[in-house]
This record gives sequence, C-alpha cells and structure tokens, in this order.
Amino acid sequence: MNTMWDLFERLRAQNVDIPNNLRALILLNAIPPSMQTVVQVQLQTTPTAQLNFADIRYDVSTIYEQSVRGNNNAHKLSAVKRKGGDPQYNQQKNKKFQSSD
Repeated sequence: MNTMWDLFERLRAQNVDIPNNLRALILLNAIPPSMQTVVQVQLQTTPTAQLNFADIRYDVSTIYEQSVRGNNNAHKLSAVKRKGGDPQYNQQKNKKFQSSD
C-alpha cells in the first residue's frame, strides 16, 4: 500500500493527477483475498464517487493488525501442556459398592 501511495504521489508530482476515488478503486483491486471483507464493506457502504484511498488504507491496516494479534494469542494457548492421564477415582468407586451392600 505504501509503495502504491508513493507511486501515485510521484505521478502527481509529474502533473499526472489520478482522482482519489480511482486511486481507491485501484487499491481495492490490489487487496489480497484474505482482506476481501474490506472490499465488500467499502463498496456496500460508500458511494463510488466518495471512495477514499486513505480510509481504505486505514481499514486494511486495522484488520491486518487484529489478525496478527489474534494469531499470537492462539499460538500461546496451544502451548499449554497437559498433565498426565485422567485421574482414577478408585476410592470413590469402592465406597459406592460398599454402601450398596
């Protein structure tokens, strides 16, 4: 995204101005499949003429950060080690049989 932004800015410096909504559409097209929720939400909630590169960039960054944090927590939970096998309750079983006599 940063590279794309830099390229757009270089074009603007050369007096080739690309409208912001067209920049946003190009960015939406370049978003990977794992972030398609951003594309869907943006296209359903914002009119095409009002799409903004900076807003989409912020949304993608936010979702990426949340997914990275979520994966780290899941990794930590899977590192919990279990103790030995299930406990045996022989004393309780023996008392049950003794009381029924």
